Parts: sequence; structure tokens; C-alpha cells
Amino acid sequence: MVPPFYSQILTSIADLIYPPRCPLCGELTDLRDAACGACERRLIRLEGAAHVDLPWRIWIGSARSCFAHDGPIKRALWSFKYEGEMHSFPFFRSSLAKELGRMGGYDLVTAVPMQAGRIVGRGINAGAVLAGSVARRLGIPFDRAALTRGRSTRRQVGLLREERMKNVRGAFLPRPAFEGRVEGRRVLLIDDVMTTGATLNECARALIAAGAELVDALTLARAL
Repeated sequence: MVPPFYSQILTSIADLIYPPRCPLCGELTDLRDAACGACERRLIRLEGAAHVDLPWRIWIGSARSCFAHDGPIKRALWSFKYEGEMHSFPFFRSSLAKELGRMGGYDLVTAVPMQAGRIVGRGINAGAVLAGSVARRLGIPFDRAALTRGRSTRRQVGLLREERMKNVRGAFLPRPAFEGRVEGRRVLLIDDVMTTGATLNECARALIAAGAELVDALTLARAL
């Protein structure tokens, strides 16, 4: 174990060689993995659970998000998902972990499954990467294979609200081998962005069908 005094020296040396930069815009900042003043002023932090308004049964127990999907968060998340920029990742992970600390206890963390072809094109499933990292940091079991896609769906980006809801209706299924492991358990479903809540709700429906006692949702950002 490194003594605190030497740890501070090593941190100071690292800051000289690699000065802290804002995880959202890349500008120099005072604290590592902290937003700069300009980005911080533009962040819209969200408190409390979201109201999920869908024309059918709501299976999600509670849905919470860290930020509004706007400004520096929207730009940084796009770069993370589609361009492989990882400098914002520690900030995203820390934000989700802090929000999770305000929620109840969970037995399992999982993520929204992505179609295989899209993973090849995009490179990562942002929700699964975030979910796995947060779960490991907090010591909660993570299983990215809890759900599968029962059918292919169109990309949600660019679809109208009604089209989004119809697109994912009944699209997710619990994996048969997983059903015994979710029965009677409290599950947290993590994704990067919530828009209408339709995708998260369909995933929650599949997990409840597999026997989950409760399914809550947590996303980094939410469209307002």
C-alpha cells in the first residue's frame, strides 16, 4: 500500500505530465474527472424518478436519470457511443454510481441488449459497458445476457414517439437459461439514454415474466 504522502506526490507528478481535462469538452480543469466550470453550468442534473407515460402497462418500478440529454452530456455521450472516445467514461461511471447510491439495494444489474449487427458497426454497447463498470465498482453482480432480442427492430433515432413505442413492443425476451437466476430478485436495468421509456419498459416486462420481483431503470441521460 502506498503511503498517503507518496500517493499525493505521485498524483502531483501525474497532473504535471497529464494535466486534468474536462471529461466533457477536453479543456484544462482543476480536478481530474470533473466537469469544467463552463460545462458544469450547462449541465441539467435531474432529481427524482421520471414519469413513464405509455399507452399500456408500466412494468418499471422506478426510472431515474442523472442528466438531461442535452448540451455537453449529449455531445460527450455521442462521442463515447459512436466514436470510441473514452475520456468521458470515468465521469459517466461516477455519475451513475452516485445516482445508484440514492436508490434501493439490488441483487443484479443488467443492460438493454443490442442487435449483433449494430455492435459490429458501432463497436460497443454503451449501456452494457456502463452497467458492467458500475456494477463492478459497487460490488453488485452483473449479467449482460439476461435478455435477448426476440426480433429485429429499427433504429430508434429519428423515429416519432408513437413509432418508437411500436418499434420495441414485444421485442425482448428473457433467455431461458437465465430465468431461474432472476426469480424473486430485485433487478436494476441500466442504459445510456431514456427517451419515451418504451425500450426500458419492454425489457422490464421480459424480466418480470422471468420471475423478477422488481425492475428499476437507471440511465445516464433522459430526453426532456
